[in-house]
Amino acid sequence: MSFPKLSGAEIDVLYKLAKHSPIEYNDVPSKSGRASLIEKGYATTIPELEDDGGEWLLFLTPLGMRAYKYGIETEWH
Repeated sequence: MSFPKLSGAEIDVLYKLAKHSPIEYNDVPSKSGRASLIEKGYATTIPELEDDGGEWLLFLTPLGMRAYKYGIETEWH
């Protein structure tokens, strides 16, 4: 499987998610990178389960993990 080239902003967010997922929705190096990864299906959000209306969390999807592994093996070495 091959993946499209990612922008630097997308790579920064993807890397952080691969190492630290889940993260708080706004705790990303690039908001545009986050939006693009969500649009591509590489990341997804869910609300944090807290009674006080907690933050949203950002997760790496299985497709996002495959894209990360592909990038590490081929693009970012």
